[in-house]
Amino acid sequence: MLSDRDGREAAKLDGANDTQPLTIEEIENLKVPDAFAPVVGYRRFAIPWPYRNYLVQKGHRWVPQEPTVAQCRRPGGSVEPSFDHVVPAQSCGCGLYAWLDIEEALRYYMTTMAGWVLASVIGWGRVLFDEDFWRAEQAQVVAFADPRDTHYNKLQIVQQSTGAWLKRVAANYEVPILPLEELREYTLIFGEEYVEHG
Repeated sequence: MLSDRDGREAAKLDGANDTQPLTIEEIENLKVPDAFAPVVGYRRFAIPWPYRNYLVQKGHRWVPQEPTVAQCRRPGGSVEPSFDHVVPAQSCGCGLYAWLDIEEALRYYMTTMAGWVLASVIGWGRVLFDEDFWRAEQAQVVAFADPRDTHYNKLQIVQQSTGAWLKRVAANYEVPILPLEELREYTLIFGEEYVEHG
């Protein structure tokens, strides 16, 4: 993933901004991505009320069977003009969020009337990393964790109702529902885990 600085330096290579081209030494010192594969993440999605067979995060409807593209949204759901800044931006909370590991996603406290499900996702394009999560320009759902594993401490009726809703959503998104212990391994088929180098 490129930083803003790398983007500016790359623009210099193209002759943008009428500046002097970079020297060979500056070109050799440019930071480039370690890989161009999507980054893997995990997130909880609230079950919407009334029930719908799709996923929503902060006003973003995650598109079934294709990438969801982030847009900067004001509180209340209205879209910011695209010329305002790139999405996600350091100075804003916009972007499609995911935790770096399953345990963080499971610890995340979420209050909902109807419950929640755990999904694995991949993100790409412009991706910003924080200590425990990332925000991406584009993302896509890869799989869901079986509610019998994520809701093992809930009443059986909660597991059953969550499972019934999730079966409809998984069919809509054309992704599998997997045992929790298989979720990470399966998701790594589609992307890479973020590893901080430094």
